[in-house]
Amino acid sequence: MGSSWLTSRRPIGNFPCGNCSFCQYNCRKKIFSICGVRHRVTQFINCRTQFVVYVVLCTCGAFYIGKTIRPLFERFREHLNSVRSGKGCPRLIEHVRRDHSGDTKCLSFGGLEAVPPPPRGGDRHRFLLQREASWIIRTDVMGLGGLNERNDLSVFI
Repeated sequence: MGSSWLTSRRPIGNFPCGNCSFCQYNCRKKIFSICGVRHRVTQFINCRTQFVVYVVLCTCGAFYIGKTIRPLFERFREHLNSVRSGKGCPRLIEHVRRDHSGDTKCLSFGGLEAVPPPPRGGDRHRFLLQREASWIIRTDVMGLGGLNERNDLSVFI
């Protein structure tokens, strides 16, 4: 049976939604290399995707791993606003202010993994927290180049 627009698959990777002012910050990647960890995005993720483990990348190589249950662009907007206001992720704020004179154009974002609803009605938010914690461990984001301050492993208990 031939492929039609009804059965065709969405592209895989990060894409701008085309309908927000944060599309310019979307890194438009299919493969990430973070601290020696190479990761191929296996889903379609854009600015409007929810329940995402994401990365904020800096032009200098620094990075931050986070998660959001809301649309990805909303969370990234909060990161940009935190740099401007000084309230939020202290290491990210300090980095952009100190090393980039507060210019948020050094930042881009992309989804690493969209967390689907778990089978049999499990706790999707808890699974998202577990996936974020796993990414923080895998990328050693609290070490050199990483801008995270903590990792809550209690989500595995």
